Amino acid sequence: MPLRRLRCLALCRAAVDRLSLGAYRETNAGVGGTQLGLSFADRDIWSLPSFVGVQVDTRLTFAPLETTAWVRTAWRHEFADRRSIDASFQVAPGFGFVIDGVRAAADAVTVSAGTKVKVNSWGAFYLAFDGEFSDRSSLYSGSVGFKGTW
Repeated sequence: MPLRRLRCLALCRAAVDRLSLGAYRETNAGVGGTQLGLSFADRDIWSLPSFVGVQVDTRLTFAPLETTAWVRTAWRHEFADRRSIDASFQVAPGFGFVIDGVRAAADAVTVSAGTKVKVNSWGAFYLAFDGEFSDRSSLYSGSVGFKGTW
């Protein structure tokens, strides 16, 4: 079981994401339809997260299998945590209101861990866990699978 190497990497990353919502204007759908006419203009909602953390990974060889394992953790800071839409009713122009969506957590810890077992030159099994933990929420997921190439 030779340990090829234990590697420790510093991580620093920034991202820019945009969700674009098209304009919406409610219309009367005939008998019993609404008369209020909810509407909102198109809107771009931005996300500007940054990540600072560390990753530790290694490769082990159990002839003929090669195993790669990793653990990654980082602090995530969201610079654009507001998620709001300006809306109004067509029957009451000039009396708009703001719909505040769920705010993203400003600070969170992200964790990722997994392993990949290469069984031959064209296939590998993998197992992974990803999580994000903050004072507002906890998100986590796992995956198991087989990756084949031909």
